Amino acid sequence: MDHTNRVVNLALQFAEKENANRELVTLIALLHDIDDYKLFGDENQNNLTNAKKIMIDANIDQETQNNICESLKCIGYSKRFKGLVPKTIEGKCVSDADMCDALGARGILRVHEYGLKINRPFFGKEIFPVEDTSVTIIWKKQPILLIL
Repeated sequence: MDHTNRVVNLALQFAEKENANRELVTLIALLHDIDDYKLFGDENQNNLTNAKKIMIDANIDQETQNNICESLKCIGYSKRFKGLVPKTIEGKCVSDADMCDALGARGILRVHEYGLKINRPFFGKEIFPVEDTSVTIIWKKQPILLIL
């Protein structure tokens, strides 16, 4: 929940600067990890099962639900690597806030904590780095090769 709260707060700061709909930004940010495959599996992530149930229970109108779901399908590093980016300014505010929170000490701690849960070592001196760490993303309809 700490991560979600940080994403909400940062996304709202971005929303103010970008003149985005603050209510929509808040809803997207609150729901952005509610169907995370690492916690709930691929089926939930693909269908946004939890997010849809929460929105129905909260009586959110169908058009707003559709807008939120479109953004949720595009938020996260793995999705960005596949060329998926939110189309709305509200989704972009949340996506950027989520990625900012993944940087630095907090991001490293989250990776370490998740690694412990799935018995993946944070660092293994016997494991050598992967040689090819490049990825192609799509930015403004143009492919960009990133060497990480």
